[in-house]
Amino acid sequence: MIERDLDIAVLPELEQWLAGIDGHCEIDLSTVTFFDSSALRTFLKGRRLNPRLRIVQPSAAVFKVLVVTGTVEHLIENLIVLSRMPQSQETYPIVAMGRGDPR
Repeated sequence: MIERDLDIAVLPELEQWLAGIDGHCEIDLSTVTFFDSSALRTFLKGRRLNPRLRIVQPSAAVFKVLVVTGTVEHLIENLIVLSRMPQSQETYPIVAMGRGDPR
């Protein structure tokens, strides 16, 4: 679990940490309160280097960036959107993450 803001200030540390991950890895971002484009770029690069890297339990701040940039499906595995993105910027769709086919 990462328990800090993810921005350009932590970029070198985050890049080094992600580069050292080998094999399946699920990264819990449920407590991240700030997630900027540099963090997104770093996770996308990490995913290219390790196709088995995934974000799990994204916080609202993380999920918003992933939705706005269209990168949800690249970084979150087995995502099922149960409702559409509401008009309000304050709320987000209800999502379920799990393994296997939900049917």
